[in-house]
Formats: sequence, C-alpha cells, structure tokens
Amino acid sequence: MINFMISISQLKIMQKNVTILIQRVLFTLIIFNVFIFNSIAETKSKVIKIAYLVPKKSETSKTELKASLKYLNKNNQFIVEVITFSKISKRP
Repeated sequence: MINFMISISQLKIMQKNVTILIQRVLFTLIIFNVFIFNSIAETKSKVIKIAYLVPKKSETSKTELKASLKYLNKNNQFIVEVITFSKISKRP
C-alpha cells in the first residue's frame, strides 16, 4: 500500500459533494495534477476515485486509482491509502 497526504488548502470544490479538484498532491516523491471524483464523506471508509493524466504522447490515456479515505487528522490533512490502480484507454 502507498500512502500520501492531501492538504485541505489544496482542495478546490467544483461542485458540492461531487467533484473536487486537487491542485497538488504529494504522491511518494512525485507531484501529479489529480482529479478526485465522488464526494469525501464523513465516514473514514468512504471509497473515492482518483484519476490523473499519464504523461505520454496520447493525452487520452488515463490511469485510475481507487483510494480510501483512511484518516482525517487535526491538521486537516487526508491520509489516503491507495488500494488498486488500473489503466483506462479511450475506445474508438
């Protein structure tokens, strides 16, 4: 399992409880531009989807990560635990 932290100050709410844009996410030692779909609920067992663009020639290729909201500490930082990830390709 891979753990990374998301700061509340880096979140930009696009739609209420639907789409949240994360501008900067520290993923191990690499920084991605990440989109989180679904809401971040009050329950710690809420499963959220993370999708980011893969830096390749084809801009249509994406990698989707399924992550679970593990803990929300007093410093307003999410500790997200990555469960699985799968390749997504655009079908013709």
